[in-house]
Amino acid sequence: MTHTQLTQLVSVAEQNIALIDETIGFAGSKLATQILGEEGAANLLQHAKDIKAQGAEFCDCPGCVAAKNIIDLKAEIM
Repeated sequence: MTHTQLTQLVSVAEQNIALIDETIGFAGSKLATQILGEEGAANLLQHAKDIKAQGAEFCDCPGCVAAKNIIDLKAEIM
């Protein structure tokens, strides 16, 4: 990858990673219920609250985990 592509990759990761409070906000919304159903939204909300209680700062879905890995490696890949 070129330096420009790496810069763009890091930028996209930083812009799109979800903070755990954002995840909690979404999971408790009507939109989440419409998308995930009542049970799915409730499960996501409880999971997000549980991992926040354990100290999580970010959502732990695969996309956010990948974004966090890229951000953590920023100094090495730039």
